[in-house]
Order: sequence, then structure tokens, then C-alpha cells
Amino acid sequence: MNTFRINSNSISSLAYRNLSKSQFNLQTTLERLSSGLRINKAADDSAGSAISTRMSNQIRGMKQANENAQQANNLIQTAENGLNDVSDMLSRMRELAVQASTDTLNNTDRASIDLEYQSLKNEITRIANVTQYNEMGILNGTDYRNQVNADNSTADDVAGVGINNLSNDIRKGVYTLNDEVISVSGQANISNLPSANARYNVSAQSGSYTLNAVETTSADYALQFDGTSDYVTIDGVSSSFSDGDAFTISLWIKTDGTTESGIQRSIAFSMHSPESTNVIRFSIDRTSGGAGLFYADSNTANQTIGSINYNDQQWHHIVVTRPPGSGSQTGTFYADGSNVGTVSTLDPNLTSVSKVSIGQEWDTYATDFWGGYINEVAVWNKALTNGEISALYNSGSGLDASSDSVNYASSSSLQGYWNFNEASGNTVTDLSNNSNHGTLINGPTRVSGTGVASSTTRTLTITDPNTTSYEIAYDLTDTTVDFSGQSLDIEIDTSDASAMTSALLSSSKTFTIPETRRLTKAVSSEACNIRLAVIPRWISRSLALS
Repeated sequence: MNTFRINSNSISSLAYRNLSKSQFNLQTTLERLSSGLRINKAADDSAGSAISTRMSNQIRGMKQANENAQQANNLIQTAENGLNDVSDMLSRMRELAVQASTDTLNNTDRASIDLEYQSLKNEITRIANVTQYNEMGILNGTDYRNQVNADNSTADDVAGVGINNLSNDIRKGVYTLNDEVISVSGQANISNLPSANARYNVSAQSGSYTLNAVETTSADYALQFDGTSDYVTIDGVSSSFSDGDAFTISLWIKTDGTTESGIQRSIAFSMHSPESTNVIRFSIDRTSGGAGLFYADSNTANQTIGSINYNDQQWHHIVVTRPPGSGSQTGTFYADGSNVGTVSTLDPNLTSVSKVSIGQEWDTYATDFWGGYINEVAVWNKALTNGEISALYNSGSGLDASSDSVNYASSSSLQGYWNFNEASGNTVTDLSNNSNHGTLINGPTRVSGTGVASSTTRTLTITDPNTTSYEIAYDLTDTTVDFSGQSLDIEIDTSDASAMTSALLSSSKTFTIPETRRLTKAVSSEACNIRLAVIPRWISRSLALS
């Protein structure tokens, strides 16, 4: 039987293994001796290799940082050299300036000094432009800057806000953004109201405002007299109706156009002192022509004044004045704003008044009643000027309560003023505040129309964000309605007050005064110049520029 066997020499195998180990150790030793390093590869010492690599990287980084610092030092030295030159030149320029200030030099000397001065100034500019380090201008502020990538810049926690269009001279760093309310003036558009806008000043509160208009039309009245029995009596009037002997009587009249045979006078107004003893009155001739008749007691009985036909069924403005002066007998008669005659025989005894009658002369001439209309009766204890009389006539025909005659009511010289606008009742109110009220006798009728104007008032109202309302009256001719007098720094400007009123009567309009805020920044690293043109309401946020 055959068997197979492998013969081995165990002694030689052991010797070979020991030789290989000795050769490996010898190779490692020779490697260390030749490199001077204990660890030449990770297999020599894996943990030590990691530590050695990290430390080597740190050493290399520190070496590069040292080189960077040296380069920065070089840059500073370059800038310093340029600045030293500039400093020397500035010192020389100052020296030249002091030299030129002496009075021992003439203009030619100073011109020579100025040549050097200008050369030095130009040289400073040249040095600032040519002083560079690594092709960067370091003295003129144009090239030495860090670049910012706007795509990588963010505003933390500010939804919908991006940082764009950053200029190249923005410095890197972390910026803190804040905002604050600032007061500004401006103009706000009023919704759906193209004919007007709101102009506001710095103290106006921000928020939403509501604009409304109210238009009120009230009929003004005149008294209509039947020419038969009705009139107005004003008894017990104050004795201050005349000041010494000066007075003015003013009234508007319109006849019904009738003529009456045998009745010459149709009395519109009479003033007695006392009762019928001394009388001033105005009437018209109802028999023919409609001429004006002026009566001043027996001195000028029924004197015809002017050539106007007052029986033409048109409104006419009648004024009689007497100037001041003891015993004055001169009276001036005005019709429709014009002087139509003068009488020089007024009764000088009419220095106080106890009774006024409108539409009839008390009861002396019981048949001489007025037939037609009378309105806006007034008495002053002074003689009005031509300008004042013209203003009375031209103020919208003087037939409405908003006429200029009301402006005279604030004067102490107005002793009685009756516009008959009570609408009902038998009392006519004295608007002069002298309480010379009258009584309707036998039913004179208050009527509107017949040429009597209606009074229309318009009020503009602004309601602020606190629901506080401010209102002011305005006219259709106004282009600005100013609420500053109402402690509201807002003006409503309009190119068409009529269109504005029409629109506001249909519905209220709104406008908004914005809360204007200013964005401010603070930088936590290198100082820089940055302006961000954004005005939303932000809380403080951070902006990182990378």
C-alpha cells in the first residue's frame, strides 16, 4: 500500500520567519533614520499620525496667518509712507499760508507763494491716487474694500424681506436693523375722489380718516303785506337808535304792482320820535309812476327823490342816512347802491326813537298800507359810508340771512335788524341783540321765493382714527378747507368744490395717513456706510452680509 507524505524542515522555517522579522524592523529603523520622523505612515502609529497631521495643519495655518499679518504690515507701511509725504506737504502748505499773511509781501510775492501752494495741493492728490498696494488704492478710498454677495445675505426672521442691490463698498459683518417712527408732511389721496386730496403736516396722526359733507338748505323768508290792513309794529325801542342825530335806515322792498286811485302813499317804513310827533318815513306813489316819496316831518313832506319806478315788481334796496352833528338836517337817499338825492331839511328834533313801523306809519295814516314784500330791515345809529351801503346792496341782493348785512350785526352801532326768518308765529326777532322785537299786526305773511334767496350751508367733517370728528363750513368757491383751526393739521385741497360736495353727499370717502418709519442699522464688525431704502414696520432683526 502506497502513502504520500510532505516532508518539512521546521528548523529552517523558524529561521526564515525570524530573518523576515529582523529585515522588517531594520527597514523601519532605516526609514526613521533617513526621514528623521518617527511616524512616516499611518501604519507606524495611527493615533499619533492623526495628532501629527492636525498639528502640522495648525502650524501651516499659523505660518500663513503670519505671512498675512506681514502683508498687512507692509500695506500699512506703504500707506504710512504716503501719509508722511502728505503730512510734510500739509506742513509746508501751512507754512506758506502763514508766510502769505504778512503785510510785508506784495501781490507778486503772494502769487509766487500760491504757485508752490497749488503744486503741493496737486501733489497731495497725486500721491493719494498712486499710493497702492497690490494694485489697490489705499489712500483715495476707491479700491480697498471687501466684496459682498447679495445672494448670500439674509435678514433673519423678517418674512418676505431680501437684501439686494448692495454696492461693492459694503463691508462684511453682522448688522442689526431697527426702525423708528418719524414725523413727516405729505399728501394722501382720498378714495374715489379725484377732485380732492388731503394734505397733512407732521403732527397729524397716522391711520385711516373718513370724510363726509353735509349740505343744509333753509328757505329765507320775506314778509308779504296785503296793502289793506297788515303791518309790523316795534314798540318801546331803545333810545339809542340815534347817536345825537346820526342814523341809517336800510330795507329791501318789492311792490305787488297794483295802483290805487286816491291813495298816494304806500308806506314801507317809518320811525317815530316819539310816536307821530317827529317822523322819518319812506313810501312810494301808488297813483302813477311809482316814485319814491321821502317824508321828514313837516319840513319835507312827501318830497319826491330820484326818478326810479319802485312799482315795477322788482326788488329794490332803499337806504336813508343822516351824518352826525348837532342839529344836522342833511339826509342822503340811496337806491340800489347809488346816491339818488339829498335833502337838507330833516327835522333836527329826531334824536331819539320810541317806535318803528314796517308796512304802515303807526295809525296816523291808516289807509297807507304797503302792498307787496319787505325784507332785511336794519337801523344803525351812525351814517354808513358809501362803501358799506354798496356792500349791502351787492351781497347776493341782500335778501338772505348770509348777506353782508349780518356782518354789521357784530357792530355796536346796529340798533335793530329784522330778516323775518322765524318761519312762524307773530313775533319778528331783532338780530342786533338789542331785543327790539316786533309784532305782526293783522297777519303779514312770511313767504319764500319771489326772488328771496335760499340759504345753503355746507359742512365738511373729518373723523380721525380715534373716532373724533372735526367739522368746518365751506363755500363752493373754496379750493382749500383748512382744519388747523380745529386742532387737526389737515387741509382738504380741491380743484372742484362742487364736484367734491356731490361725491361726498352720495357716500363718505376715506384717506389714510401712513405711519412713516425710518430704518436704522448698527454693525457689530467693521464700520461701513450703508443705506437701506425700506420702510416697513420691523422689529429689531439681524442682517448677515457674507
